[in-house]
Amino acid sequence: PEPEEDLGESPEPLQEEADAVVGPDTLIGPPLSKEEQAVELRRHFDILDKDDAPIEGEGGLSHNELHRIRESLEDEDASNPTTVARLAQAAGMSVRHFSRLFRASTGGTVSEYAAQVRIERAMRLLCEERLLIKEIAFRCGFQSSSSFSSAFRRATAPSRRLVFVFI
Repeated sequence: PEPEEDLGESPEPLQEEADAVVGPDTLIGPPLSKEEQAVELRRHFDILDKDDAPIEGEGGLSHNELHRIRESLEDEDASNPTTVARLAQAAGMSVRHFSRLFRASTGGTVSEYAAQVRIERAMRLLCEERLLIKEIAFRCGFQSSSSFSSAFRRATAPSRRLVFVFI
């Protein structure tokens, strides 16, 4: 048998905390041995640690890949726009394959997602910093303040259906 690793804390406070949350009599069956507890913890963390697994079934992009895509889109500006080709190249895929995996993972297109990320970034900048609209447009990857205004209006305007409900 391997020596047990000291976790620095006695299990009594942890057991008291668990009993306070779920109650001491909620276990079904006999208490688990330390080996069985280790196996159950491993299973639990294997379930939680799915960052490198595809998001929706087989063939999608992983959480980490989607996170890198979002970072690329957030770091762009009008002088250095992020393209689908550049994102696909960074992922080591063809544009077609990348687009297909992206849609399988998110349910939308890369351009729809890019527009959403740009508008979210613009909203943050509008709230946090005192910048001119054209500066925010440039920082968020729009070519002009008018293209930014149009995209912002489309993304944030209430639908016609909602307007009719309030009338």
